[in-house]
Amino acid sequence: MRKQISRLAGIAAAFCLAAHAANAADLLDVNPQGGTVFGSSAIRHANNQIELRATDTDFNYLETGDPVFNLPGPLDEERGWVPGLSLNFSEMQDVGVRNLYIDAELSWSRGHTKYIGAPIGTTGAFGSIISRSGAQVLDSNFRFGEGFDVGSNGMLTPYFGIGSHSWNRGVNAGELYSHYYVGAGLMAQVSPFNATVLSAYGLIGTTLASHIKVAGDQTFPGFSSSLRNSVLYKFGASADYALTQQLHLMAGVDATAFTYGASTPVQLVGALANEPNSRTFTTTVNLGLGYGF
Repeated sequence: MRKQISRLAGIAAAFCLAAHAANAADLLDVNPQGGTVFGSSAIRHANNQIELRATDTDFNYLETGDPVFNLPGPLDEERGWVPGLSLNFSEMQDVGVRNLYIDAELSWSRGHTKYIGAPIGTTGAFGSIISRSGAQVLDSNFRFGEGFDVGSNGMLTPYFGIGSHSWNRGVNAGELYSHYYVGAGLMAQVSPFNATVLSAYGLIGTTLASHIKVAGDQTFPGFSSSLRNSVLYKFGASADYALTQQLHLMAGVDATAFTYGASTPVQLVGALANEPNSRTFTTTVNLGLGYGF
């Protein structure tokens, strides 16, 4: 928790420092017609850019129990900060309707997490094994919606969201978890100061085609099976500051929560294999630069 707070504080400090630097330069003109961008025009401006962000994700995964072998949880856990990068493209234009909004994001993270668990097939021994394991995560997110002006400096944008998630977990010979998702969300934006846009969003949906593929080795043949889907939640907040008409600085935090239901048991040679119930919660802090168009 202290690490997360320090990271957020660092991002906020960097954001404020850049904002003060821009103010000291009398807010470089970010409006083609002159003057600084403010209100709904600033929101539209912030929604038309491409961004590259540095990310750090607090990964929190817990296997909560195994109904097939009647093992109570917790069984094992993965915790840790995993660094990465994300590329985001957003556009808001009047195409058939006013403020038609699209947003596409691709993010990649790679690092290590702390594994806490127990030998396979045991009960009551959680924590007897502590180690580090590799983690590689690939996510995609797409939004499609329409923005509605709220007063002179606010906007609400309901949207339809879809995406995918893939986690290559480096335990044993390797385990690959994946799913798609679909849902509906709402983004609220306000421009309280010159060239500044604050955003917050929430989405509720469901995972689809949840799946696990467990790699085999000399001692275990491996298996592949579907996982039960669940409700998925995504929410977050960000701040965007237009340093110039094209150059933007942004900072934000995003969170995602979902579960995987236990897999269908797979009969192996002389054994029965399955994946237990689990839940995942991730928190991502990000800091990036954007090019407005």
